[in-house]
Amino acid sequence: MSAPDHPQSVLAKMLAVQEQSQVIGEFIDWLSSKGMTICSSAGGLRGTLFHPVGTPTEELLAQHFGIDLQAAEAERRAILADLRTENA
Repeated sequence: MSAPDHPQSVLAKMLAVQEQSQVIGEFIDWLSSKGMTICSSAGGLRGTLFHPVGTPTEELLAQHFGIDLQAAEAERRAILADLRTENA
């Protein structure tokens, strides 16, 4: 298990990009409040048929910053298990 302050820690990586991720997430939420959504098209930007991207914002941000959400969850669980063991 990696401690959150270990350089290889997924949680440390998440903390390092938290501020940037928050700003981008708030912008995506703002777009949504204005009735806009992130879309894709087989024809790229010049396509004529666009489909909403069904990927949740958290997953988009994780992909952008190269964060494995499953690894982060496993790391969180391992830390909690260690804390429970220490406090038992």
